[in-house]
Amino acid sequence: MVREKYIRPLTTEEWVEKMMDADPEFPPDFAEAFESQLSLSDSPSLCRPVYSKKGLEHKADLQQHLFPVPPGHLECTPESLWKELSLQHEGLKELIHKQMRPFSQGIVILSRSWAVDLNLQEKPGVICDA
Repeated sequence: MVREKYIRPLTTEEWVEKMMDADPEFPPDFAEAFESQLSLSDSPSLCRPVYSKKGLEHKADLQQHLFPVPPGHLECTPESLWKELSLQHEGLKELIHKQMRPFSQGIVILSRSWAVDLNLQEKPGVICDA
């Protein structure tokens, strides 16, 4: 998110707020519900984790374990969409890398439109959401 000429990551609450901006019908506690989706204590008794939590006490540790990215490297996923968008829109690759430069490492998750993915109305002029 760009704020006062600086790029910074969104909090979960900010991301959910932006995603729900087009649809006021989402419940006000949606951000908290979204954050707790991986909570094993709130899951059904027969639900088993697909990962081992041993040695992964914090969300950041789990993210690094599941989505490892070399230091100083940004990955865009899904790769097929990234390649397609880069070919269709000259300068997009440079723009994304320039805007993401303050973040030395991470994964950029792309979608043609999060709104469309959530069955909401597509916003005209949006090339992709990241």
